[in-house]
Amino acid sequence: MNSPDASAALRSGAGEVDTNFSLPPFQYAELKVPGIHTLASSNEIMGGPHTFTMVYTTGKFHDANPRTYQAFLAAIKEAIATINRDKSAVARIYLEMTNSKESVADIVAILDDPLVQFTMTPTGTMKFADFMHRIGALKNKPNSWQDYFFEEIHNLPGS
Repeated sequence: MNSPDASAALRSGAGEVDTNFSLPPFQYAELKVPGIHTLASSNEIMGGPHTFTMVYTTGKFHDANPRTYQAFLAAIKEAIATINRDKSAVARIYLEMTNSKESVADIVAILDDPLVQFTMTPTGTMKFADFMHRIGALKNKPNSWQDYFFEEIHNLPGS
């Protein structure tokens, strides 16, 4: 079940869904409903902060389209800088684009949550890679997070 549907089912109280491992913005809407509370956070499960949303492409696309990749990377950097600089403006844009019923204050509260960070730096991704290797989803165990990210961000203090 996708996040919007799971969140709606949980918030409806109909009983079909009584737990949901959620993500922003849905988890914040869920926690406003009486009787819904946090059982565990992904930071608790993962043993600390971690990247939970990222964008990716294939090496083939990256290598064949360097200008497109650079433009996309620049756009992501600009978006992150804008989010971190002017959360109210970003919240208004988000609400306009999504037709969400939340308020600007609701969205700013999500963006201000210390657990929600917008950054180019991959965090805690080796924990996922180690797990994926252990269960056989990755044949070769990476030595570093840099093994599965392109060189354009290798200078960041990732993990």
